[in-house]
Amino acid sequence: TVSLLYESVIDRQAQQTSEAIANHTFSTMFMIMSQGWSRAEMENFVDVTQSAYANSPFEIALYRGAKVKRLYGEVAQRQSDEAVDRTFDGAGRQVLEEATHTRRLYPVEARQECLSCHANASPGDVLGVIELRQDKQAISTEMRRDYIMLFLLFGVFTFLIASLISAFASRRINDSVAQFGNRLSSVNSVTD
Repeated sequence: TVSLLYESVIDRQAQQTSEAIANHTFSTMFMIMSQGWSRAEMENFVDVTQSAYANSPFEIALYRGAKVKRLYGEVAQRQSDEAVDRTFDGAGRQVLEEATHTRRLYPVEARQECLSCHANASPGDVLGVIELRQDKQAISTEMRRDYIMLFLLFGVFTFLIASLISAFASRRINDSVAQFGNRLSSVNSVTD
């Protein structure tokens, strides 16, 4: 029960963390774009952002929308799936819980200040999607292993304490029965 409750807390914390990372990535990207950046700077940003989470349970991917591709060309990126396509189609922010991981999809929507570089866009158009994928299995497996070890340790400890208490109580009862038996054996007849 404690393990399940703790996993629930970890899931909520993971969702808050992934939302903060997605917001931070968007804010950084928006700040850099508002200063005007080249394709090389954009590709460097993507590489640095992805490598920043290399040794963590988080994996980040950026997807370019069709309007950005028309203006600035293709870049190497993951193949989009149905959920990413829905985000491009205006589904808004999405959180997808899957068995082993959580996916957060964050649309990069055009603002008025974006239109100077993205002339083919209108405010509110989805120019890109930030995907943040968090591996839940690594932490869940480690947490369950720790809980099992703790449970076994306390189980053995509880068994030892119960055995000692049982042995102590049993000895007291056996001593009382033996004393009663000794007193009873000294009675030889009804008159005694």
